[in-house]
Amino acid sequence: MDARSGIFVGYYITYNPSSQATLYALRRGIIKYGIPSHIYVDNGREFLTSDVGGLGHRKKKGKAQEGVELVEPPGVFKRLGIQMTNAIVCNAKAKTIERRFRDVKDHMSRLFDSYTGGNVLEKPERLKKVLKSGQIYTDEEFEAAIETLIEGYFNQQPYDGEVTAD
Repeated sequence: MDARSGIFVGYYITYNPSSQATLYALRRGIIKYGIPSHIYVDNGREFLTSDVGGLGHRKKKGKAQEGVELVEPPGVFKRLGIQMTNAIVCNAKAKTIERRFRDVKDHMSRLFDSYTGGNVLEKPERLKKVLKSGQIYTDEEFEAAIETLIEGYFNQQPYDGEVTAD
């Protein structure tokens, strides 16, 4: 998500969040909008791997052998010239993307008949009937619908930020 405009710039739908899925989402955003100069990430494993953003605050002092210097290859962010900033641990208010996750849940996920809810209390009563009837989207149909919702709805919302140029 672009922090100033609030639009989704890169996303990738997956069953298993991982560093590879993060790179797919980054690639998708770069192809459409270009390489960002800064990136603000939380402290999840998918960002703090040596091949993506480096180990961040998880760096450990390596035990170098006498006369041998340990060299860590640069991660993707560093190779692309992207400055990575990590969110403060246990500070959800500082992560604006968390609010967008709620928007996605409330305004996008609930549109699908197979929505399961965030917890048992949110589970719709119709779900059991929907699952038994087999009226479930294929992965391709789901991905096409999500892309339409993001590009045609979420990214078209009026901008109400401080910088009018955005």
